[in-house]
Amino acid sequence: MILSTRKLRFTRLDLVNDPEEAISHDLNISRELVFASCWGGDEEESLPMWKMYTPAKRGVRISLPWDFLSHYRCDESKDIHNYVFALNELMPIMRESGSARYTSSVFGPYKMVYTKSDEAHKSSCITEVDKIKKFTVRDLGTKKKRHWEFEQEWRFKVSGVQTDAIYDPESDDSKFIEEMFDSNNHVTTRHVYAPLSEDALQKMHIMIGPSPDPSTEILVNALLRSEGVDAIVMHSNISINW
Repeated sequence: MILSTRKLRFTRLDLVNDPEEAISHDLNISRELVFASCWGGDEEESLPMWKMYTPAKRGVRISLPWDFLSHYRCDESKDIHNYVFALNELMPIMRESGSARYTSSVFGPYKMVYTKSDEAHKSSCITEVDKIKKFTVRDLGTKKKRHWEFEQEWRFKVSGVQTDAIYDPESDDSKFIEEMFDSNNHVTTRHVYAPLSEDALQKMHIMIGPSPDPSTEILVNALLRSEGVDAIVMHSNISINW
């Protein structure tokens, strides 16, 4: 699907395999407000990763240049995210109320922070002073517990709401801000899709996993030919019987 659509899927964080992703102390729907594309930053292969993510023994590992998104601007970020990409198309994010947010911003790549404490990986999203509420979702999806550290994960993310917003009941946009951060107004979009640059696709490397089954390589090469992508195909250096 990456080859045929020329897009990369970002998944809502309440749908990923870590049930404690992006938990907030004070915003119940925090896990629904962030979409992520997760990567490994180590060129060395990881046997636990092959085992965990390719249980059917037919997986591949994809490598792309770090700036693989089709964008018209890339600005350095002053926070943990390193860069903000402005994409060449909008991604819609729908809510139960029927409202929609259209965004073209992708943050990353940034390295995940791993914590020992059960509480340290959680975020606070709301501060309130004299009925003025400040919302921020910048920290969501940036921290995980230490038992995930073996993944050495790097991440790109899309925010389903404004990353920073101020709610003032006297302001003109108070209704809009209140609706965005309403914990009863759930996000219905499960995935968003970011466009890839053609140049990045042609620089793709695909590693066939440590399986004796030759069908994976046959399928990969057939797909590359049919979609006109001149990627480099290689084989895992790991030998294992499982």
